[in-house]
Amino acid sequence: MEETEEVMSAVDEVLEAYRDMFGTKSDRANETHKAACAEIASLRGFVKELFELADWPDGGDIDGFDFQDTAVKFGVLETEQRTEPCGESCNCAEYYSDDEWQDGITCYRIAAALTKEKIS
Repeated sequence: MEETEEVMSAVDEVLEAYRDMFGTKSDRANETHKAACAEIASLRGFVKELFELADWPDGGDIDGFDFQDTAVKFGVLETEQRTEPCGESCNCAEYYSDDEWQDGITCYRIAAALTKEKIS
């Protein structure tokens, strides 16, 4: 996460210089750019950690739980508490018992930013 903070600090400096030069009329563009930089930094951290988990280049498998935890850590997966399946194609529907559903389960979903077709 330190690397992400460093990237965002640099982005803030560039945006401040841009505002000084061109004014603040482009704040929306600046914020969009800043959000995109944050997403890139997060994805970069995710990929780097996956390489470490896989012990690349020597090779090895990545445990599914490690992958899931890393994806949550970097915002690639988002968690949601649910007390019922989300629909007919719910991946969790057959995995959990009725008692577990009543207590609530943690559902993992691909982050919205990764399911967008275009940048808005």
